[in-house]
Amino acid sequence: MTIRIQSAAASRRSLSRTSCWGLLLPLLASIGCGAASDQNAREESTLGSTQEQLCGVSVTPLRSIEIVHPLVIASPRADNASNGPWSFRSLMERMAATAAQADVDRLLRSIFDSWLTDQTINGEVVTARPLVQSLIINQFAVGSNPDRFDLSRAPFKLLAIATRADLRSASDAGELRFVFGLTSGGSMQPMTLNLEYKLPFTVTLDTAAKWASKLHELDALDPVTNTEAFSVKLQEITDIVTARGAFPSKPNGSAISQIRSNEIVLTLPWEMREFNMNGAGVMVPATTKNSPNHGTVNNSTALGDFLTQNPALAATDTSFFSFTMPNTFEGQPFLGGKAHESTISSGFAGTAQDDWFFANAAQTKDNNVALDNFGLLTCNGCHLNNKANGDIPFYQVSPTASTLNPTTGVDDGTGRLSKFMTLGDPSKGARRPAELTRRATDMTNLICGAPTGPDLAVTSASFSPGNVAAGQSATFSATVKNLGTSATPAGTILGVQFAVDGTVVNWSDTDTQSLAPGASVTLTANNGPSGHATWAATSGGHTLQAWVDDVNRIAESDEANNKLTTPLSVGIDLVVTGVTWTPSKPSSSPADAVRFTATVRNQGTQATPAGTIVGVSFNIDGTQVSWSDTNTQSLAPGASVALTANSGPSGVGTWTATAGSHALQAWVDDVNRMNDVNRGNNKFQTAISLP
Repeated sequence: MTIRIQSAAASRRSLSRTSCWGLLLPLLASIGCGAASDQNAREESTLGSTQEQLCGVSVTPLRSIEIVHPLVIASPRADNASNGPWSFRSLMERMAATAAQADVDRLLRSIFDSWLTDQTINGEVVTARPLVQSLIINQFAVGSNPDRFDLSRAPFKLLAIATRADLRSASDAGELRFVFGLTSGGSMQPMTLNLEYKLPFTVTLDTAAKWASKLHELDALDPVTNTEAFSVKLQEITDIVTARGAFPSKPNGSAISQIRSNEIVLTLPWEMREFNMNGAGVMVPATTKNSPNHGTVNNSTALGDFLTQNPALAATDTSFFSFTMPNTFEGQPFLGGKAHESTISSGFAGTAQDDWFFANAAQTKDNNVALDNFGLLTCNGCHLNNKANGDIPFYQVSPTASTLNPTTGVDDGTGRLSKFMTLGDPSKGARRPAELTRRATDMTNLICGAPTGPDLAVTSASFSPGNVAAGQSATFSATVKNLGTSATPAGTILGVQFAVDGTVVNWSDTDTQSLAPGASVTLTANNGPSGHATWAATSGGHTLQAWVDDVNRIAESDEANNKLTTPLSVGIDLVVTGVTWTPSKPSSSPADAVRFTATVRNQGTQATPAGTIVGVSFNIDGTQVSWSDTNTQSLAPGASVALTANSGPSGVGTWTATAGSHALQAWVDDVNRMNDVNRGNNKFQTAISLP
């Protein structure tokens, strides 16, 4: 049993991604290191034969988890010139709002143009790296003002395809990642770009276990002796994920989750950035997940508080890998807009500039397990400071290292892999197994089925009163269901922690009744860090997280599904939840008059004012074609209304259908009639295709 520490609760199990992802970087002569390929060649790698076995299932990581074999990765399927299905060209074309060149160019500009100017992300200024123009953009640009691109010349070469079933959540089965390296003049450069997709649930792949079994089909095929069969099976999987419309509820219908860069080619120091797709269907700079702003958080009181409030980080096994860091903490920005790494002294003995420490380096990764685990979850820690001694810094799969196996000399791609991936850090014991072994064990357990025992999950979280206003007190409740095969023990607290924007505000810890398999119970907050069971509401868009068994009192068969996060907007918060059109199957010949309808929901706590129009604009390929502006009924919190176009720029409420695939956007309150507290979620984008 874990005891609640001081006045705060733990913040623990989530299946969001860790920031230790397969981005890569070579050793730098400028900091006194040898060539990446030379050092990597001295390390043993046995992953080619490693298998995790359970219930008759054998998972081979280099077949189903981290695919690096040149016979597969360097095949025509990855060729930009021929538009192979794994090529950077093909993936970007399918990720864009439509296949039209203008939409693809717009998507590419949204990524690379952001490096040309300073960006402010979660309060951190990320400085420009203008060499992106000459080193990347100019390599495949064919026009300017704005830039246009010839993707057949895109300077990105596929290095690896990775599957991450261990990052599964309630809404997806994990991730599929394409790792690309930058090329110039025929040579690989010190930069990688990851395209990271969610594994979407489908009619036949509707659970994480079914997806894991699908990925496991790759283990039966040898990429060397049966290369084409292996590649066909792999493409069958990747096509499901990368197809246009693979994830209909997400922008552009794309399953893309994030794009991440890892480079030192544009300037010093090493830097990682992250991009997320917004409602308009383009990429925007975003916080680097699980990587706090080093400049403001390191060596701060907040860092000490964070470790104290999250004892899960002191784990002596790998359970801390599922930890997710909040966007804000103690009312201040926490995550950064980039991750840096260098080897310059920090001014404190024994630490580098980007080490994580506090109490003026009295507490470091060397004497504080929680701080060491915290550091490994961050991008700079995972890629250098918290890796094993002697491991290659900056990358997990190198864009410049030899592909030769460092033990056998066979060209199997494993020469690119770091020791973090293949060997782990034996000095850290059970906290640091080989990363590929950890992922293989997880996939095996997922395929074989969860062990018996209780399995607690939060199925819903709510607050009262439902119309809470800024300054008023809100009480949180969570419904918890036992998804397992046995009851929770009577007399043991069944607790839930509630956090707003990453800060623990209260908890429920009075229920000690046994919860039977399949049964549910609603738990309401009764206490908190300040001794209060309520939260003083503040205006704006927030996130509410409910975490059952946050301090690990109950041994569960699945510790990865205990959190539920939901929006909490104090005030009016209008979102478009879906768009339909009539006729449902429009034709372009003869051209149908298409009328759009958007379903709008008020997910805030305040009703819209009666007499004020709740309007929606409908745009095709960025041009407004119609709108709805007749509804003046008050929309209550939690209520939805269907709004149908009644007019438009041409005086009619319809769009004349034209052939092709088009980006359709519905934008609620586009003319700002409402005092909406979260305007970042007012747009909804999907695709409409006509023959």
